Amino acid sequence: MTKISGNLIYLRWSATLTGTYANVVGKVTSSINFTADMLDVTSQDSSGGWKEKIPGEKDTRLSIQGVYEEGLTNGVTGAFSKLKNGTLVYYKHGESTTGENYFTGKAYVSNLNVDGPKNDPASYTFDLEGTGVVSEASN
Repeated sequence: MTKISGNLIYLRWSATLTGTYANVVGKVTSSINFTADMLDVTSQDSSGGWKEKIPGEKDTRLSIQGVYEEGLTNGVTGAFSKLKNGTLVYYKHGESTTGENYFTGKAYVSNLNVDGPKNDPASYTFDLEGTGVVSEASN
């Protein structure tokens, strides 16, 4: 299996599903996390004293870290506006190479942190909490 460089992973967002998707400005790292609730279905008929579980509802969360660039709608200013107004965003997260897969879905900005250390560039982190179905597509 071929290894890829992390700089090939992108995060783009849009205000509408069919709108223009723009890269999140200043992004240094991003990650996407998928989870599934595990439902305990153990009964007295379960064998061997082991719990039995089945998958339940699924969830997704994206985390973004970047360098702060002032006043840009696809950076901290945009993330703050979306957080403040509870604005739904559409995202694409994945590899930028042609023919490779990426994930699409809808999310809300759930938190935003801006850090201004004395002798380093200002930076930001924010999370997107997924809502609804996540799909997989290819470039």
